[in-house]
Amino acid sequence: MIFLWAFLGGILSGILNTLASSGSAVTLPLLVFLGVHDTLANATNRLGIIFGTVTSVWVFHRKGLLNWRLAGPIAFLITLGAGLGAVVASRISDHSTHQAITAAIVVAFLLILLGSKRFLRETQGEPRPVSPLRALLLLAVGFWTGFIVLDSATYMLLSFVLAFNINLTHANPIKALCLLTCCSISTLIFAAHGQVRWDLGLALGFGNVLGSWGAAHFASRPESRIWVFRLLVLVVAGEIVALLL
Repeated sequence: MIFLWAFLGGILSGILNTLASSGSAVTLPLLVFLGVHDTLANATNRLGIIFGTVTSVWVFHRKGLLNWRLAGPIAFLITLGAGLGAVVASRISDHSTHQAITAAIVVAFLLILLGSKRFLRETQGEPRPVSPLRALLLLAVGFWTGFIVLDSATYMLLSFVLAFNINLTHANPIKALCLLTCCSISTLIFAAHGQVRWDLGLALGFGNVLGSWGAAHFASRPESRIWVFRLLVLVVAGEIVALLL
């Protein structure tokens, strides 16, 4: 039964991670509810995301939405930061982790609302190059991704749209690629410490594949931008309500 719950949670996680973010807001509490220790849940959750993002990256690539030349340097810097974040995550206390999560969720919600017009309209001009300041931003986003994952996709989308001038339709595929590379490197680090539940991780992974496949096909449509933005606001607002309760 626990594997069925993990599979169903993986489907919802794949949909959320592909269209917006915060699939981990579903799977992390689910894994804890199923009896997995917090540290193992944080690590095992990455395995499910890897399966889902492989699927969504493949769909985005087939539809010509993934600009590999633009995505390559961005993914490299974010993944580098993720490696550092994963090392810290294996050593930090639960109390400090909770404080960091709370602050990050509130900031993400405010940034989404302030940048709403940029999310919903077509971008003007070419995407901006990776400057030293933007490189630091990517390293910081990557660090958070390796540290917890929760809301990391939100920060990726915020960075790509607001700092790099990439429209949401093309930012989503780059986000999927970055999640794939980041979760791959962090999973290897956690696995080296024996912190991955492979059985539940695979159940999450198969669910993620199904959810990500359907969501990636929907996200490739031009009209999906407004629904991606709405889902992003809804998910992060729900996280704030959950924290308050």
